[in-house]
Amino acid sequence: MKYAEHLLPHERKPEYFIKPGWLVVNRPKGFIKLAYKAIAVDERGYPLIPDLTSYQEAIYWYVTMKLMYPKLLKGTLGGRGINTGINLYNDARMQWNFYRNQAYAEAMMPTADDIENIKNDWHKLIPEWDSSETFFKDINKEQSVYTDYYYGY
Repeated sequence: MKYAEHLLPHERKPEYFIKPGWLVVNRPKGFIKLAYKAIAVDERGYPLIPDLTSYQEAIYWYVTMKLMYPKLLKGTLGGRGINTGINLYNDARMQWNFYRNQAYAEAMMPTADDIENIKNDWHKLIPEWDSSETFFKDINKEQSVYTDYYYGY
């Protein structure tokens, strides 16, 4: 049995670590496959808001609720009724809470491709224990297992 320090560089398991601005690997030659996910930003670096009605409504009701609160504290929110101001503020808060939860649910909902990948991953009879070594290349593929009952296996 060979120990890791006696192995040649091409026999060792590929390893890496990240320095700020650098990706350091233990291989002198070869290719690296990278997957990168990031938040979409505009030209100034601010995150973009998805173009969905629930996001727009959640932002609208959040701003409305925040603008109503100082008026509620001063007593200038609402009409002549005793609880008109607090009722208006509570309505804005409930609307914000509803659209906030709806926007969160839409953000967490998997796409059709994600659902297909989940299906293919959960319905595997033989788990792929070494999938990290192959950069998860077969993780979203359907698994076909053939057995030959004629020979008993």
